[in-house]
Amino acid sequence: MATVIGTGSAPGEIGVLGESQEAEGVRGVGHKGAGVSGTSDKWIGTYGESQEAEGVRGVGHKGAGVSGTSDKWVGVYGETAGIENAPAGVWGEHKGAGVGVRAVSNSGVALLAFSNEKAAVLQGDVEVTGSLAVQGADLLDVIADLINHTDIEPVVQLDDHGADVSISGRGFTRLGLIHVVIGYQLGNASFQNGPAIARASVHGEFAGVVFRLTGGTQATRIEVRAEDLVSGTSRTETLRFAALRT
Repeated sequence: MATVIGTGSAPGEIGVLGESQEAEGVRGVGHKGAGVSGTSDKWIGTYGESQEAEGVRGVGHKGAGVSGTSDKWVGVYGETAGIENAPAGVWGEHKGAGVGVRAVSNSGVALLAFSNEKAAVLQGDVEVTGSLAVQGADLLDVIADLINHTDIEPVVQLDDHGADVSISGRGFTRLGLIHVVIGYQLGNASFQNGPAIARASVHGEFAGVVFRLTGGTQATRIEVRAEDLVSGTSRTETLRFAALRT
């Protein structure tokens, strides 16, 4: 049975109040049970607030300093609106050679980060023991492509829109830069536009390169060259040559 009982029935009425000017307002010591236990039907089980230090501090000598579990939501939740002195919603730090923050999941994602800016900033070396996927492609395979120039077989697609030509391609070095130029004739005059620089996706594809033609539909002998700047491989495609031969 409890040796101290406090009951409050009116709204805002406190069941038990402890106050001290120099030490703890309330101290709980349990030898075989919890030192302090808080439960609530509709709000916070235990609430702590401080103007200058931690609202709640937990110290564990052989167990967790703070442990949080939940049946239907987050086990431990941290939030801050501060912007000075690099505040964080949750901060994990190891003073020795151990792990600052450990994330483990049995069958799901161990660590999920989201931001409208940068989801993660890593300062220091990074070790990956498994695959590292970027937009569905294994980054280790992409790096191997960059080193060995493997599977580089450029294909270029030209779409004639009359006043302009749009260019796309595939089979380039994944994440590599592509140098695109266009040449054509208008009467006896020759024109060249570019270069336009495109970056291939993780699948070695690019799109969105558009050249506007002087003379529009009157331009002939259109020749587009796309060069893979990583491997040095290039591909050339042409438009509006057949009409000149008929």
